Amino acid sequence: MQAYNLLSVPIKKYIRDKKWDSFRPIQQAAIVKIMTTQNHYILAARTASGKTEAAFLPVLSSLDFAESGVQVLYISPLIALINDQFRRVNELCKYLDVRVTKWHGEANRSEKKALLKSPSGILLITPESIEAMFVNRPYQVKHLLSNVKFIIIDEIHSFLGTERGMQLKSLLFRISEKTNNTIRYIGLSATLGDYYDSVKSFFGQAEQTKVLRDNTAQQVNTAIYYYSGGEKDLPVPLLADLYKVTQKYKTLIFPNSRGRVEELAVKLRKIAIKNNGHFHYYAHHSSISRELREFIEQFVKQNKRHNFAIACTSTLELGIDIGSVDLVAQVDSTFSVASLAQRLGRSGRKEGQHSNLLLCATQKWSLLQSLACYELFKEKFVEPLLDIPYPVDILFHQIISIVKENSSIHKRKLFQQLEANPAFKTIPADVVLRLVKFMIAKEFLENLDGEIIIGLQTAPLLSGRTFYTVFQTTADMQVMVENKMIGEIPPSPQIVPDQNIFLAANIWTIEEVDYKQNKIFVKKAKDGEKPLFYGTGGNIHQRVREKMLELVCRDYPMGNADATSKEIMRELRHQFREFDLTDFTTERPVFVNDYALQFFSFASSKINQTLFFLFKRLQKKALTFHETQSCFEFKKTEFSEFQDLLQKCIVSLSTFDALLDDYYPEHQEEFPVSKWGAYLPTSLKKEMLLTSYFMPEDTMQFLLGLELSRSELKQTESKGRE
Repeated sequence: MQAYNLLSVPIKKYIRDKKWDSFRPIQQAAIVKIMTTQNHYILAARTASGKTEAAFLPVLSSLDFAESGVQVLYISPLIALINDQFRRVNELCKYLDVRVTKWHGEANRSEKKALLKSPSGILLITPESIEAMFVNRPYQVKHLLSNVKFIIIDEIHSFLGTERGMQLKSLLFRISEKTNNTIRYIGLSATLGDYYDSVKSFFGQAEQTKVLRDNTAQQVNTAIYYYSGGEKDLPVPLLADLYKVTQKYKTLIFPNSRGRVEELAVKLRKIAIKNNGHFHYYAHHSSISRELREFIEQFVKQNKRHNFAIACTSTLELGIDIGSVDLVAQVDSTFSVASLAQRLGRSGRKEGQHSNLLLCATQKWSLLQSLACYELFKEKFVEPLLDIPYPVDILFHQIISIVKENSSIHKRKLFQQLEANPAFKTIPADVVLRLVKFMIAKEFLENLDGEIIIGLQTAPLLSGRTFYTVFQTTADMQVMVENKMIGEIPPSPQIVPDQNIFLAANIWTIEEVDYKQNKIFVKKAKDGEKPLFYGTGGNIHQRVREKMLELVCRDYPMGNADATSKEIMRELRHQFREFDLTDFTTERPVFVNDYALQFFSFASSKINQTLFFLFKRLQKKALTFHETQSCFEFKKTEFSEFQDLLQKCIVSLSTFDALLDDYYPEHQEEFPVSKWGAYLPTSLKKEMLLTSYFMPEDTMQFLLGLELSRSELKQTESKGRE
């Protein structure tokens, strides 16, 4: 009763009208802690556990909305999530007569104007819209946000460890400078694991940030299936099995690419038409038009009778409320345990329901990785989400934003602001000075007797909406059907008249390509191919790879797997049968014969990238890296030669910076670069690589602890990269 008694009278009426018998665990804890302390809080609980109400019930009960100005800022990673939460928060706020306003690129302009005229209530917004506000309406930021008392960040885990997260961290500090209050922060997440240091420091006040966690176990029913032959197109038996389950259950299907999403949606719908089944098959991803995505979301939420299947990417991984889903199917492995947990949370959302998971693999090593991620999920492991340690690219972006916000700013004041900003605490002062000097020299900024203003080269960067985002975007072409846009796809050799493509779960013939308007005009067709989208996979954590090694070296019970999956795992174990490994953090298998040597590092993506760089620099033998297998293959290399090479790597890692210095300037095209990192001087691009792409220190520890176990070489099947 303590939690209920703390709430305001209107909120109590809301609860009575909803006929709640009790609070959920996270709600009970959050109400008491938020209303009786001044701490910041992270509310960590599984999907559909009531986190939104856990934050808003005590926050709304704590405030006097008769005061002017926006008092609550709700920040979301997705526009769709804002639209979804608006309905829930607005219903709650009707009991208080409090205005709730959406502010994003697709929101109603008249509502924005009304808020600017008379700021009040609650503002729901994305980081990009906050950025746009600082850049375009700097004189109105203080007017709107000077009385903000609470900032609620939904799906906070989606920001951690990303450029977008560092941008938001900087923006939170800049907002705090505009307010007359001490802002309290509340973060909401379903996927944090046990690593809280990074998320607690996100608000810049780690000691005052506490984590409230609901440890209620998620009950999961799992089935595992393997289908061979999925290199180019999805195997026919996989499609047949997915068709059967999606005719019976409300299903979300997660493959690992937008192209696969379209292939699944189109082919399952074709099977349904052939067999007179239900036709509710949809594709949902970022390249489909907003109108179509919203139609799908509304259909699923309002649908009570019909089964359906949505093939989707991470656009439906986050907490958009799409109602009850019976089953989640994952086609080939996720890149992280966190992603698997987040997707699994879409099923079994109602009280007392189990989550249902179908793991489908089309490659041997994808099956192994799927099993590793699932085992770690059961062990409650989730990858730690760490801040980017050297966000010089975001510093570049925020310097421009700060200067634009102020029209002009004295150099000393600019440095003071950057030094105080928690987002940039890991960047030394001399690097900040170096960057500002570079920006002045290259005319991104101009120095007028100590006053810094926007330079000539920055004007093109500030035009349009692309400045507000810090993640990479592609110049996609709009796909038009009778003057209505259904989605966007990137230019490619595939985009030519008479070519048939999949998009939005339908098949289209390209009639005309208009490069001036950047549009593709299409009409309905009967057969085609999945569109080509660009993108890379995620980084694999060390624990995932260690678990994969453990699973091929130990007898793993697979009672919930089909016979083919069990046979594939027997084959993989047979390949490693001669190794008697017990310490999966240090021991690693090496196969060797007269023709080649294979070293299975079972290391994280970043350690493997570091090793690959070193191996290529330090030896002359032909080298292939099999990424999915975490395997390095050297032609005609003796075991003793490889041992010597590892010792050379250890020596080189102590001077890795210098080694990269020699190589990077002439080979920059070989390495990834972030959106704003592309504008940095070569020296800073190289320094970013040392933390964002390579892991010299972790690689050193890995090699120093490494124990090699040798056996005769067995051939692997995967193709590598030279």
